[in-house]
Amino acid sequence: MWWWSLCRMVFGNELIDILKLKINPLILGQGVRLFGYSTKSYKLNLFDTEEYEAGLLINTYEIEY
Repeated sequence: MWWWSLCRMVFGNELIDILKLKINPLILGQGVRLFGYSTKSYKLNLFDTEEYEAGLLINTYEIEY
C-alpha cells in the first residue's frame, strides 16, 4: 500500500502539522500500523472532534515535532 509509505515519509520528514484521523467503531483484525515501526515519538494535541451517526469520529490533531 503506497499511501502508508507516503504517510511514514511525511511524518519522518516533519512535513505536516495537522493530522485528521477517521475512527470507525469496527474491529476487523490486525490492521496497519500508522507510524510503522518507528521509535520516534510525536506529540499530538487534540484540536477538534466531529461526531457522526453510528459512532464515527473524525479527530483533528496538531502535531508537535
